[in-house]
Amino acid sequence: MPLYYAAHLDWFHRYLGGEPSPIDPLRLVRGTGFVTDKAVGK
Repeated sequence: MPLYYAAHLDWFHRYLGGEPSPIDPLRLVRGTGFVTDKAVGK
């Protein structure tokens, strides 16, 4: 569901000028959408 939501926000941002998605849909597809510095121990 997060990918679905992020993809819709990305589409609206690109084509209709809305707010950008807080999470990059491509990062979600690659499995790194929720990786933070804390998650990797930095």
